[in-house]
Amino acid sequence: MRCLLLVAAVLLPLISHAWEAATEITPANAWEDLGTPVKLSRVYSQAVGKDTAGDEVYYLGMTDAVRAFVVALDPLTGEGQQFSFDGYTGQVWSICAHSNGKGYATTGSGGIFEMDPATGEQRFIGNPPEGEAVVWELYEASDGHLYGGTYPSCKLVRVNLETYEIEDLGRMDPDQMYVRTIAVEGDYVYCGCGVTGPAVWAYNIHSGEKTQLLPDESREGAGWGRAMTFEDGRVYVYGNGGKYWRMSGLEMEPVEKLPHTSYYELEDGTMLFAYTEFIEQNQYMVSRPDGEKFMVDFEYDCSGTRLWDIFTGSDGRVYGNTHTPITLFAHDPGSGEVEIFGNPVGHAGQVYASTWIDGKLHMAAYSDCSYTIWDPALEWNFGKEEGSNPRHIGKTSRELQRAGDLILAPDGTHTIVAGQPGYGKSGGAIVIVDSAAAEFDVVKQPFLPQSAWRLSTTPDDDVIMVGTSLYAGTGAPKVVTPGRLILWDLRTRETIKEFTPWEDEYVIDSFLRIGDQLWFVGAPNGKIGVFDFTTEEIVYLDDWGFGAGHLQLREEDGMIYVAMAGTILRIDPETREREIIATYPGLHRQIALTGEWLYAFTAMDLLRLKIY
Repeated sequence: MRCLLLVAAVLLPLISHAWEAATEITPANAWEDLGTPVKLSRVYSQAVGKDTAGDEVYYLGMTDAVRAFVVALDPLTGEGQQFSFDGYTGQVWSICAHSNGKGYATTGSGGIFEMDPATGEQRFIGNPPEGEAVVWELYEASDGHLYGGTYPSCKLVRVNLETYEIEDLGRMDPDQMYVRTIAVEGDYVYCGCGVTGPAVWAYNIHSGEKTQLLPDESREGAGWGRAMTFEDGRVYVYGNGGKYWRMSGLEMEPVEKLPHTSYYELEDGTMLFAYTEFIEQNQYMVSRPDGEKFMVDFEYDCSGTRLWDIFTGSDGRVYGNTHTPITLFAHDPGSGEVEIFGNPVGHAGQVYASTWIDGKLHMAAYSDCSYTIWDPALEWNFGKEEGSNPRHIGKTSRELQRAGDLILAPDGTHTIVAGQPGYGKSGGAIVIVDSAAAEFDVVKQPFLPQSAWRLSTTPDDDVIMVGTSLYAGTGAPKVVTPGRLILWDLRTRETIKEFTPWEDEYVIDSFLRIGDQLWFVGAPNGKIGVFDFTTEEIVYLDDWGFGAGHLQLREEDGMIYVAMAGTILRIDPETREREIIATYPGLHRQIALTGEWLYAFTAMDLLRLKIY
C-alpha cells in the first residue's frame, strides 16, 4: 500500500526504547510539530457472537497510541460502532462474546471492559489483582463467569458477572510467570503456563482443585504449555516434544495431530477473515458456505500510531517505522510530504534494528525473528519469493528474537545481528547473515549470563566490539551484572578482551565509532565513555546526569548529537565539551539528522528542530 499525505506544519519494552520523562521546553528553541504521520491500527483479537438484541456481531480488538478500542460490527455490512477505552493503552489481547449478549475485552495495560453493542453502553469492570500486569485471555465457563490468566505471577482470575468482582484464584504454577492460554470445557478451566518450562494445569471451577497434566518429557526445556480449543470444539493440550492430547475432564487421550484452529464463524457457517493484509486496507473477508467470497469495508477512529524509530536515508528523507502495526514511512524535509509504504515484515511487532547497505534497508524484527530487505528504488511488493520487495529472507532464530543492533560485517558481504533471546531463554546470540544465500549462522549464548546488544567495527577486520545487556528473554531469570565492552574475534568466535566501564550500568545502550575511538553510553543512568582502539583502553568516563540516549554524528559540523531525558545535547568529540541546545517533554531517545534539521518524536508526533 502506498499513499501520500501532507503533514501539517512508543513482555514489557527494553531500556533503549523506553519513553523519557517530560522536561520543561527551552523557550529559545522553536520545535516544529509535524503532526502524526501514521494513523493505522491492526486486529489483535476477534470474536463472533450475538448482542442483547439477538443480532450477530463481529468484534475486532484494536489500539492506537493513546488508547485501546474495539469495533463491534454487523459482520456482513461492516457497519457498527467503536468502544474506546480511554486511559488504557496497549493491545486488546482478548474479546469474549458472552452468551449474555455482551462482549468482554481485556487490554495490555490491565483494564477489563464490558460492551453492549445493542445499546452502545460500556462498563469498566476493573484491573487484574494487585501485582499483576495483565489478564491475557477471557473465556466463559460453564458457570457463566469469565476466566483468564495473568502475568507475572501465573495466576488464574475469575470475573464474577453477578458481582463484577475480579477474584484472585491464586497461582497456577509455582515456578512460571505466565498463564498465557486458556481453554474451558465442563467443570474445568485449562491453563497453559510458561515460559521457562511448559505446564498445563486443569482447574476445577467448583472445588478449586488443580492438576498438572503434562508428562515430564513434554516439560523439558524452555517453552509454553498450551491449552486451546480447536475447530472441533474440543480442548487440546500440549507442551514440548510434539505430543498432543484431547481432554475429557482430567482424562487425556493421545492424538497424532491437532485439528485446525477455530474459525470465526457465523451461525449459518459463514466465516470471517481479518488477515493483516486486509486490515491494512480497512477490510475483512466474508466466505459464505456456498463458496461466495467478498470483502467488507469498515471504519475506525485512530488517534495515531505509536512511533518506534526514525533514521536518515541516502535521499535526505527521514524514514521511520511504527510500534504496531509495523508501518514504514518517509518524511520529505523540503515538501513536508509523508509517504506511507506499508508493513515491511509481514507480521505484528517492531523492527528492532535496521541499517542501510548499498541503498537497501536491512531489518531485523520482533516477534517472528524476521530478517527482511527493502529497496526503495523498486515497487513495493512484500513477500518471501525472489523479486519480492521488501523480501523476507528468513529468521534469525529464537536465540535472537529482539535485535539490539544490525551492522555490515567488515568483509562487506555479510551482516551481523546481535540481540536478546526469545521467551524463557538466556544469553541471546550473534547471528552472521549471508543475505544473498539467505543463510543464518547462529552463535548461541556467546556472553552468558548477558546478551550481545550493541555492535561496532574496529580497525581490525577480524574483530568487532560488542556491548552487552543484562536482558534475557521475557520470563527467564535475569542475572544482574554490569554491561561489558567485548572485543570479539569473528573467525574463532572467541572473546579477545573485555572491559567493564561501570558497576551500575547494566546495558551498553549506544555505540558511535569515530575513527579510532568508540563513544558509548550506559543504561539506565546514561553515563558516557570513550574507548581508544589504538591503546585498547577506556580513555574517558563521565556521568553527565541526564540519562541514556543514542549517539549520532552530524557530518555537516562534525558534532555528536544525542537525546537524553528529553534534552538534546551537542558534543564536541575532540574536546568532549557539551551544550544543551533544546529540551522537549516526552521526547524519545531516537533522533535523525538531515541537512539543517534534527528530527525527534514523542508518542505519535514527529518533530523537528533547526540546528544553528
